[in-house]
Amino acid sequence: MPQKLIPNQHTINSKQFLSFDADAARLDVGTANTTSASQIWKITQTTDGKYALTSQGKGLGGGDLGKVDQVVPITDASEATTFYVRRGLAEGTLDKEGLLWSFDHTFDCISNWEYHSTALNLTADNDVTYMQNYHPSSVWYIIPATSLDLTVGSAGYATLNLPFAVALPKEVSAYSIANETADAIVLNKLALNDGVLPANTPVLIATNSGTYALTLLPDNTDEAIETGFEGTLLSEEIADDVNAYILSQKEGDATAKFYALAQQQEGSNSVRTLPENKAYYVSPLAGAAFSLKLDTPPPASTTPLSTHKATDNSTTSTDAPCSTPPLASTSKTAKPCSSKNNINISTPINHLSL
Repeated sequence: MPQKLIPNQHTINSKQFLSFDADAARLDVGTANTTSASQIWKITQTTDGKYALTSQGKGLGGGDLGKVDQVVPITDASEATTFYVRRGLAEGTLDKEGLLWSFDHTFDCISNWEYHSTALNLTADNDVTYMQNYHPSSVWYIIPATSLDLTVGSAGYATLNLPFAVALPKEVSAYSIANETADAIVLNKLALNDGVLPANTPVLIATNSGTYALTLLPDNTDEAIETGFEGTLLSEEIADDVNAYILSQKEGDATAKFYALAQQQEGSNSVRTLPENKAYYVSPLAGAAFSLKLDTPPPASTTPLSTHKATDNSTTSTDAPCSTPPLASTSKTAKPCSSKNNINISTPINHLSL
């Protein structure tokens, strides 16, 4: 299951989740945001028996792995550093509510030597660094994530591109590009089995305005669908020579259109940047805007839509020190600490929180 990670210093109730900063340049810890895919992490076991932490196509890793206070950089997911994930035994945390976990790239048992700065840590300045794994700031809550909220404005349209598969509610339709004319983009409704939208499939969303819960499908392996759109995961700078169009509804428009992304002004420090998890269109034409022509309009509804919110659950453990119960288990039976007792994460998408 996807996860969210909460740093120990913020407590399990503060919901300060591991994420990326606004420029997607570094790791950060931000206030809970149910619409942000950047707060959802996949924890995947690798061939060495350790785990890689990835989100939005990026991973944690690199840098000087032995240096105290080394800021942990982000890298491509395929190059992510692997970590032992085990029950956190940090000083002063064993009596705290909920299970705490350490992410250590070298040691699978407690290490308190000063030069063993090998575990993910959060500083007072919200820098993610490496520190000893016994330190109170080097343990994290792992909170299962089951859904992601999608908010659709009054125009009734949105764009979406996610690094994991989701199931769309029945009220929500996804569209791909069939072709374009001189002034319009013609779109076809995708025939999705059980509403399943595969990972990395950028689409136009059409529905009534409101907030919808998309069910995360971490075990889905369907190939991405070619839709004619390009997509972002983290925020992305678009080069000036790319003829990109983004969804917008300007004042006076009867409906939303795809407008040409403004060129960078000469002498300006601004850049052409698109937000995270959006779809955009690259056209060989150079028109100012394209209207939308949908082959199958979404069903009209006058019934207000409600959102099913996922609930963050945690369990209180009375495990003895140096034990490693499986993450997905509610068992409170202590196990001896050894390299064979790393956690078994059967559902690999999570929120990480201190």
